[in-house]
Amino acid sequence: MTQTQPLAKDFANLLAVRNMMMSARVANDADDDRARVARWISGLSAPLACDMREEAGVRRFYPDVVRDPQPIFYLHGGGLVYYSTAVFAPFLSALCQQTGREIYAFDYPKAPETPMQDCVDALERQLAEWITPARPPALVGDSVGGLLALWFASGPFAGAFSSLHLIYPVLARHHDFASFDAFGQGYLLDAQTMRGFARHWLPWCDAQRFDPLDTGFAWRALPPCTVHTAGYDVLKDEGLAFVAKAREQGCSLMHYHHPAMPHDFCLYAGKLPSAQRAVDVIADALTNRTE
Repeated sequence: MTQTQPLAKDFANLLAVRNMMMSARVANDADDDRARVARWISGLSAPLACDMREEAGVRRFYPDVVRDPQPIFYLHGGGLVYYSTAVFAPFLSALCQQTGREIYAFDYPKAPETPMQDCVDALERQLAEWITPARPPALVGDSVGGLLALWFASGPFAGAFSSLHLIYPVLARHHDFASFDAFGQGYLLDAQTMRGFARHWLPWCDAQRFDPLDTGFAWRALPPCTVHTAGYDVLKDEGLAFVAKAREQGCSLMHYHHPAMPHDFCLYAGKLPSAQRAVDVIADALTNRTE
């Protein structure tokens, strides 16, 4: 696989330090690993950029000036295992200010302690409580949150969202892509880790016959869709495959490729200029998308 643009220099420097730290890490239990990952992200985050409140288990962000009354609903990534809305708060607060839209960030119980169906059920209950037909929200999901967003937008809540935005999303029921070999180690989401994460959702996808790369997928149920892919990401190729399939099916779709970015770049926008520039593109898409 030939890359037309090198990894952003600020990210390359950061990953060199991170990879040295990771090579010396001793394996811990799930809770210790979650805390360690959260500390790493926190050390590279900016202060909150707007007012934030927690209400009924949902983290809500309020811009100083509301420029769009339709809110953003956000489903975060982390392989179903890591992260929380607290980890995403600095990024989401900045996105809130940039778009002028309220953001509702939904957490969910984590694997491996919680089966996938229970995670989905918990999110479905929360979404049902907060969706307001008079103000149809944009639904945004990153990584496995993108897979969850696609599930809700094409099935249980088809027609409820004004638009769908997928950021370096999980989309495939297999890992037979060149990007898994090219970027499988050292770019924030390793291939081995991704395959481990996938054990939590692939059986559920099989049981639901949920395959976003299949021609029989519910393409016509989707609202206008925007997809963001990253150049140095094991998930890049499945994102590109989804974009191609969606266009074949005549979906309303916009695609933004961030060639110099690795997976999870949104979480580093507070400290890395290259990541901030990529997040600016995401904010513009959420601001200018015809909904």
